[in-house]
Amino acid sequence: PHHEIKSHAQGEIGKVGDAARPYLPRLEALLEDAEVTNVLRAIWALGDLGAVAAPSAPKLFPLLNHADVDVRFLALDAVAKLV
Repeated sequence: PHHEIKSHAQGEIGKVGDAARPYLPRLEALLEDAEVTNVLRAIWALGDLGAVAAPSAPKLFPLLNHADVDVRFLALDAVAKLV
């Protein structure tokens, strides 16, 4: 159950706009999570936040070389939405 709540929260935070700004550090931390699913959800949320998450763009750059192709693709898409 805890994992499901965490998963849902990561997916939904991108929809709250500027109110999500205090949570950017947490999303940025998830970009380094060992669980690829958490990394993908954090990238997705940051991309959904768009300009609100622009300060997080530098944290996405290393993911452009990630071993997982989905991480690389989503990171590129998110960076395009943030800048």
